[in-house]
Amino acid sequence: MKKGYGLIEVLVTLFIISILMLIEVDLVTKESIRYKRNISLDREECYCNSALHFVENEINDIKNKSLIIKDNNIVLEKENGDKYTIKTEGNNGKYKLIILYDKLIDGNKNKNTIAEDLKDVKINKNKNVVYIYIESLKGKKFYKCIGLNQNIEDT
Repeated sequence: MKKGYGLIEVLVTLFIISILMLIEVDLVTKESIRYKRNISLDREECYCNSALHFVENEINDIKNKSLIIKDNNIVLEKENGDKYTIKTEGNNGKYKLIILYDKLIDGNKNKNTIAEDLKDVKINKNKNVVYIYIESLKGKKFYKCIGLNQNIEDT
């Protein structure tokens, strides 16, 4: 009787282990690529939904005096005279949704980005309903209908 392993047995064992390792490495790389893609899609969806929610909160703010929607822009005039403008910026299918804060008291003008990397943004108004449509760069579409309060002047 011989003791230990023979050369052929060791080679077969190494061959089986190397095949299993290659399969595991391949699975891990595929899953990490799929994970990165899903994270990107989820982040994009979250940003678009947050942008729609932010715009809804700005439109339904109790301090709004008037609301003007023209050329994909929303101009909100506050009771204290401040003007907030929500508009799109960019071209060639890569847009940003931004808000401009125009303060009456100290004359400061600030600009904040609500969402970026958008393919298309449309803002329309029909009677007392504001319709907002956002399409992400990856083609996912988001819609929001916002009912206006009766106390807002429509100019």
